[in-house]
Amino acid sequence: MFYKNLCNRLKELFKNYFSFTKSERNGVLILLGIFFILIIIPFLIVSFYHNSKPDFSQFEKDISTFQLKLKENIKESTYKPKESFNFNNIDESVAKSKLNPFLFNPNDLQEVKWKELGLTDKQIKTIKNYESKGGKFYKPEDLKKIYGISESEYNILAPFIVIPENKIENKTDVAENKNYVPKDDNIIVDINIADTTEFMKLRGIGPAFAKNIIKYRERLGGYVKKEQIKEVWGIDSLKYNAIAKNLIVKPYNIQKININDAGVNDFKKHPYIDLFVAKAIVNYRDKHGKYAKVEDIKKSALVYDALYNKIAPYLTVK
Repeated sequence: MFYKNLCNRLKELFKNYFSFTKSERNGVLILLGIFFILIIIPFLIVSFYHNSKPDFSQFEKDISTFQLKLKENIKESTYKPKESFNFNNIDESVAKSKLNPFLFNPNDLQEVKWKELGLTDKQIKTIKNYESKGGKFYKPEDLKKIYGISESEYNILAPFIVIPENKIENKTDVAENKNYVPKDDNIIVDINIADTTEFMKLRGIGPAFAKNIIKYRERLGGYVKKEQIKEVWGIDSLKYNAIAKNLIVKPYNIQKININDAGVNDFKKHPYIDLFVAKAIVNYRDKHGKYAKVEDIKKSALVYDALYNKIAPYLTVK
């Protein structure tokens, strides 16, 4: 009897503490639902960001395409070293940076054209004063008479001065000018053997240009095609087109560099080969032995196809 009463009391006690009303049960269910949501939300967030990861494949393709085009442009470009400022001849360097020469006749040239050439207002005023007093330019050297135009400026402008024949043919001082050479539109000049006098017979080519053409020929080791004349400082496409019909080139006696013996200094003397290319050629030879043929220099790091095509005629293996 005692145990029965004890069991009944325990049942009542359990019922009182662990039984819930309908509203309490609903509250428990809602609370459990909230806990469930809080537990599953982190997994949903991770899954969402994983599934929505940005697609960079097209962007990577664009980068690869850009890099390929950039590489092709670098290979196709023609290397031309920039002229550095010459502190040993400051006047010449300043004049080069100031002037923008083109073919011109100094007689009655408009002020705007003098400005396009790069002359200052003061220099132009001096020229116009000279003309107002009856002054004329009968030969290129007459420009040196103008006060304020330096020797360096004249040397740069002289090759571009074109004075029609009828302006000078009746002047006795032409005969006295030892540097003047009559122009011949029918002359044919072999640019690999011509001297300054022959070059000066070409229309628009004066003493300065003639010397520059020969000086560049010596640096190259000889011309292999006449288009290389355009690489001479001051000879643009306009001037080249005017004389191209008068030019021929016979690439004989081309001075060549032995790529198996030449050092870095020997290579970089050539205008087409800079210091870095010279080092690359020599370093590859030091690591792998002598070159079997000229084309093997393309195995060095910096010799790309366009550069190889330019320098190959000046290289040999012995």
